[in-house]
This record gives sequence, C-alpha cells and structure tokens, in this order.
Amino acid sequence: MRVSAVHALRITSLALASTSLALPCFAGVLHVGPAGSGAQFQQIQHAINAAQPGDTILVQAGSYSRIALTKPLRLIGAGSGQVVVGAWPAALPVLEFSLTESSFTNSISDLPALTETFISGFEFRGSGYMQVVSGQVSPVEQGQLTITSCAGTVVLDDILCRPSSGSVALFTIGLEAFDCADLRVQRSALEGEQAFFGPSWVWQKCAEGLDAMDCTLAISTSTVRGGSSALPGVAPASGLRLISSNPNSRFALDDVQVFGGGQAGATPQGAAAVFVSSSQPVLVHGASTLLRGGDAPFSVGGVGMIVSGSTLELDPAAQLSGGIGAGGAAADLLLQPGSTSITLPVAAATLSAPSAAIPGGGSAILDLHAEPHSAFVLFASGVAAPGLTLSGFSAPLWIFPHTSVLLAGVVLGPSGQHSFAFPTPTGLPAPIVVHLQGISASGAGLMLSNPQTLSVL
Repeated sequence: MRVSAVHALRITSLALASTSLALPCFAGVLHVGPAGSGAQFQQIQHAINAAQPGDTILVQAGSYSRIALTKPLRLIGAGSGQVVVGAWPAALPVLEFSLTESSFTNSISDLPALTETFISGFEFRGSGYMQVVSGQVSPVEQGQLTITSCAGTVVLDDILCRPSSGSVALFTIGLEAFDCADLRVQRSALEGEQAFFGPSWVWQKCAEGLDAMDCTLAISTSTVRGGSSALPGVAPASGLRLISSNPNSRFALDDVQVFGGGQAGATPQGAAAVFVSSSQPVLVHGASTLLRGGDAPFSVGGVGMIVSGSTLELDPAAQLSGGIGAGGAAADLLLQPGSTSITLPVAAATLSAPSAAIPGGGSAILDLHAEPHSAFVLFASGVAAPGLTLSGFSAPLWIFPHTSVLLAGVVLGPSGQHSFAFPTPTGLPAPIVVHLQGISASGAGLMLSNPQTLSVL
C-alpha cells in the first residue's frame, strides 16, 4: 500500500500536471499585458472575471494587482522572475474590523471537484497584517499566496514567494494552504518572512515557507525556506509545516530542498526544516532531497525533520541533516511520542545509516523494509539508557566506544520486513539518538556499510 501511495502522489512531469479534467471542450484564450502592449486586459483580475471555467489566461511580463481566483482556469505567466502579482505594503498593514483579509494577499479558493487549475510563471507578493478589533491590536499571519477549500486539483509550477527584503510586510508565509484535496507544487521557490531590525521590527515574526493543513500535498523539484531571525527572542520558522487530522490527507516530498530558519541570536534555537503532525503517511523520496535544520551558532541547531504521529516512508537516498549549533549538529530526525513509524524501502547496500532522536518517556516504531535476508544492527548513542527495551531484545547487548549501545541485530527473512519498538524510560537528560546500520558478511567478520559511524571493539 505504501508503494502505491508513492506512485499516486509523485509528480512525474509537467505533462501530468497540465492534464485537464472536467473542462469545456472549447476553452478560450485571454491575454493580459501592461498598458501599451495591445493585450485585451491590463490586470489579471479583470481577465479572471471575464473568463469561463477552463479558459487560459496568458500574462506578459510586468507588475499586476493581487488576484482572487474562484474558478478553474489556466494562468500562464512569462516566468516567475518576470511577472509580479501583488505588492508588499508601503506602510504598516493594519486591517480594521470591517475589512477583509484579501486586502493583503493573493487567494485561490472554492474550486470544485473534478476540475484542474494550473498556474505557472508568477511571483506572488502579499503580507500579514495587524488586526484591530474593539480597540485591541493583534497580528495575523497570511500567505503571499493562500489556497483554501479546493476540492479540485491545483497545480503550481514555477512559482516564487519570497521575503519582502526590508519592507514592512509582516507575518508573511510563503504559501499557505488549507483543506485542499489535491495540491501539487513543482519547480517553485517558497520562503517565509524573516525577522530583522528594520521598519516596524517590534512586530516582526518569522514565518514558514509553506504551511499546509488538512491537505493532500505533493511537492517536487522545489526549494522551501523558513524565515530566519536576527532578533533576540524571536524564533525562526520551519521551512515546511504540515499538519492534518483529515484521514484522506497525504504529504509527499520528492527531490526537494527544505531549510529551517536560522537564529543569529543567543535564543531561541534554530528551526526544523520540516515539521509534520499527522495521522497519515508522509513520503520523502528523491536522491536530490535535502532537509536541513537551521543553524544557530550561539544556541542549538534545528532538527532536520520532526515527525509526530505519522508513518514516514523515507528513501535513504534523501539527506536529512540537523543544523549546526554551539554544541555541534542537531539530530537529523526527531520522532515525537505517538504512533510514528519509519519505512525504509531500500537494500542494505545503499542504506546510509539514518538516525532518529527519541525523547525519554516516548515511544516509536522503526518499521524496516529492505531486501530479503539482508542484515542490520540498531544502536543508540549519546545516552546509555538502562531499562531501554525493544520488542524481542534487551539492551544493552554489546557496548561500543563513545557510549554507543548496540540495541539489536536482525537478519531479515523472506518478507524483507522487521519492526522494532522503542519504549524509552523517563528521566533521561537528553533524547536517545538511534541509528540503523546495514551490514554484510565479509569473511569471518563483519563489513559495515558506513564504517565511520560504528566501530567494533
């Protein structure tokens, strides 16, 4: 089932993304361009208002006002570096009680099922805002592009959402998505707002590059960055934040590079590249995939990926890397307490010793899928944990240098599957870092696939 889910969610080509679903047989083509270009419309929104579902809107290079899209269309821009939609505010954005959120953001919403909306070649600019209700002022986050309540397919290709670089845009997420049945992002660059000393710095807050809730999301060949902080006490943001309680939601990452925000001050720590809280599968694939936590030279680096309550299918060709802090690198992968499990559908020969940090008093499952009859060892480092047990094994079995404890060894049977359970004791001074290591027989001894990670007495 997990393998079929990968193929169902992976974006394999632009041709797949541009396949139409339930659209009219005779779709029209509308043209948008700046004044003097000879195009039918000088604003994208005017063309959207005139278009029929399934029409194509071609947009020339230039700067245009923000858009609100509520019908399935194809919007094709001259390129993300040439077409700018929206603008960052020139003054502190304040939203009174009687106004609407669309004053400061681009939006796509309420697209019906069995339709496809394809958007390619745009840079979107927007901002969060200060909301004033009954005399009380509070900040509200928004995406530079916000997608909500879409039952149909939405494909974003060659999209740019980047920080405002010194303007007064506030609390601005790169791309924000809620309740989307099929959202696909490819060949795009998404970055959340940073926190720095500048205009209105007192109100600043870092934001995610992509924040998705209750969505089925597939993102490929893209770069996502969380906002970094140069302000003491202002936390950086994760590159990707994926949250879902919807049983139909899925998240798939394929050949992506995701970076958590860094922290230049003494506190707090760097942000994780990816944070996932979901009861549904998360698929991480692709040899070009890099998930790297934010650096914090005077504090603690961010974790590469944090997973809570989900089944993680991880391609070991993908690289997970903790950010660098004052005490060294952070954990590559943090499994928070819950029903989290990991699947590694690879041969031992290509395994690259993934690791996970498990808090004391938590539990996790390592669900190993690999070649039949291949051999593995599982060991912990950093904390010698008396009382730590795994299903079918007792620890410690063997002791290795640098306080590493060998927890278990297994030779897979014909099914190529084995599950390890991780109930960890409470009161640990730090999370247990657990490593999985593929091994192969070599003469009378053992040859390690990653010898620098594990050494035998």
